[in-house]
Amino acid sequence: MKSSTLELFWVEKIKLTQNTINLTRNLNDEQLDFPNDVARLSIRKALQKMQINDQKFATYLPFAIRFGNLFPLPKVSQVEIEQELTMIRDLFQAPALPPKLSDIIVRSADEIEFSECNPSLENIFKPWKQAIGHQESHVEKISEEDSYKYRYFSWKGIYIIPAAINMVAMENHFLLKDGILKFLKDPNFPK
Repeated sequence: MKSSTLELFWVEKIKLTQNTINLTRNLNDEQLDFPNDVARLSIRKALQKMQINDQKFATYLPFAIRFGNLFPLPKVSQVEIEQELTMIRDLFQAPALPPKLSDIIVRSADEIEFSECNPSLENIFKPWKQAIGHQESHVEKISEEDSYKYRYFSWKGIYIIPAAINMVAMENHFLLKDGILKFLKDPNFPK
């Protein structure tokens, strides 16, 4: 990573992904599909949504970078960065990060590990890791100065690249908190 700000948000995003994989990798199919209701969120559906969030980001990030190269925008101030991050936090009502996140030692997409997982999760984890690797290949090429000039356009807003990385991480964190962790604590959750 060329930018300490980018690196900070990127490593946090990678650690959140690994944390989610660690929490779910050994769940059986009955647990993954609890509650057995097509209309409701389940752990499997939450994981699929997280994977899709990262695949969308991997698809649109290169366009944001190309657009930034063609139409350079002024660098944002520190106050504007903080406003964007606050807006993202408020959008997802982001809770505190998981307490053991600092214990997870991953710094790149290549280090995301999901071996010995439930085989039915491989079709989620493998493309998820590939999408994050694709994102990383683009993020690594961005200088710190450019990361404050390039804008990522989404239906949730227009953000500088570090805030966009944080937005995808917080969206996935919201799914972790309100989906996966909620089910794991449910007294009716299959054992």
